[in-house]
Amino acid sequence: MKRVVIKLSSGLLISNQEVQYEWLDELGRLVASLQKDNYQVWLVTSGAVALTRHYGNDPFNKHDITKGQSKLFNLYKKAFSKSGVDVAEVLIAKEDFEHRKRYLEIRDNFNNLAQQQVIALINDLENVEDLALRQFSDNDEIAGLVASLVDAHKVILASTVSGVLRPDGTVVSEMLYGDKSWASYVTKKTSEHGKGGMEFKCIAAEHNAQRGLETIICDGSILENVKKAVTGKQIGTKFISDKRIAARKRWILDKKDFTNGVIQVDDGLARVIEDGKSASLLTVGIESIEGKFLVNDIITIRHRKKILGYGEATLDAETAREAITNKISKLLVHYDKYARIRG
Repeated sequence: MKRVVIKLSSGLLISNQEVQYEWLDELGRLVASLQKDNYQVWLVTSGAVALTRHYGNDPFNKHDITKGQSKLFNLYKKAFSKSGVDVAEVLIAKEDFEHRKRYLEIRDNFNNLAQQQVIALINDLENVEDLALRQFSDNDEIAGLVASLVDAHKVILASTVSGVLRPDGTVVSEMLYGDKSWASYVTKKTSEHGKGGMEFKCIAAEHNAQRGLETIICDGSILENVKKAVTGKQIGTKFISDKRIAARKRWILDKKDFTNGVIQVDDGLARVIEDGKSASLLTVGIESIEGKFLVNDIITIRHRKKILGYGEATLDAETAREAITNKISKLLVHYDKYARIRG
């Protein structure tokens, strides 16, 4: 079974201040075709804010965002039903990725929907009181988190641009893992309705590569482009992935925004980590500890100012500090439970 997560930008749904009904119908046909070809597809869609603005009053009333979410789902449901595709609305919050039990529950829910050939239509659980409180940077980030969760191997970031563009307007076809030259090509400009932009897409693609996920940024207004990206044909900009890491390590990496402490490692342990050797982190290689963490909490592993990775603690902070003070060697992070940041 081939698994893919497709993220659709709001500019695809609403163009020239008009809802793109024909595009939605065609998207439904594409998804139906992919299902017949043995693909499991998850859709992450922007557009709730755009639809709230489109159908709402002027000025924009942020308290009506839930109406936009409802309209967004109904548009997809109606369009996809024409192709015999069922959809289910799934709203997620960043906290859903914090606790492993909740994380696994969501994974089971996504997998159950896929097995029933129901397309999960995934969106940010918007905070209706203050949009600034939304914790995801954008839906590009959500797409990567979902792909990591369901063990997909490919993420398609479909928007209204052809990919990463050089100054002369040509598309960069590939970005090798660790290559940050995209930063010289993109700007911080965002779309009319979104909070992302090409910079955020590239950041998300880099993080996906760290997980072992291939990412393609392409123009989704022509849905044949999306089909090409899904099926492996050259289109847009492909971010080449790094070596795929285990599911537990992906979860640890995805919890980087929920760490409860920092450990500073010495030069010797830093070299071991950066070389990728199969070695656990012992207290004898730790110079200092910041914060208060408990057993099984995720902690940041740092050497001076550089973050080397994230790990799941086998000791609480107080016990670890005592071991360091008394120069006692104790296991702090097992090799199987830390995710190294490469490059």
